[in-house]
Amino acid sequence: MKGYIFFITGIILLFATCKHVEKTKLDVQIYRQVDSTDYLNVIIEQSIFASGNLQLEKSCEVLNKEIKNRIDSLKKNLQEKAGVFFSEIRKEGIERPQWNFELYVRDSVFMANSEYISLRMMVYIFEGGAHGMTQFYAYNYDVKQQKLLNPQQILDFGKSKEINELLERNFVNTDSCFTEIPTLENGVSALNMNMEIFCFTYPQYALGSYSCGYLEVNIPRVELKEELILK
Repeated sequence: MKGYIFFITGIILLFATCKHVEKTKLDVQIYRQVDSTDYLNVIIEQSIFASGNLQLEKSCEVLNKEIKNRIDSLKKNLQEKAGVFFSEIRKEGIERPQWNFELYVRDSVFMANSEYISLRMMVYIFEGGAHGMTQFYAYNYDVKQQKLLNPQQILDFGKSKEINELLERNFVNTDSCFTEIPTLENGVSALNMNMEIFCFTYPQYALGSYSCGYLEVNIPRVELKEELILK
């Protein structure tokens, strides 16, 4: 009987080990680009995903291209706006301002394995004025299916009441700067995940003044039960 128990235990451990091995970590490298013109300064720090496995490498290339396309689009749009702005300045004979337009892109990788990649892109754009603005974009990528997941494919938004309660419970309001409570409806711009937490990012102005900065609310995965679609 004991031998049978040990045998069954060994089989369970073997399957658990194999399952763990399947979640191969992907290689992550940083591509850095610095570019300056007479009217635009650009700094790009982009994570590039790769794998020694041919199938995984092809899937990584799909996501890498998706991210690059967005960065290229942001850069092109800002180049055009900056060109028009400074062209108008010259036409009107106005003294050129001492500043340039700015684009700064960097990202944070929450998870990168053979099942899922979760990345948050932070984009800072300055077009003059008192300060620039920061935007966030989430990439939650199903590596095997080669497709991006939207938030509704990760969490059950039909249970927004329960999720909002978890957001409020895990909300840390340092120095009481934020004047609003984080909810799904209250300006969250990025949802990211790893094996331990789900991170909700709120940009500047969403929950308080610009000086408060952006906010992250991390809900432990174990607290999300029926609300979690992506197991």
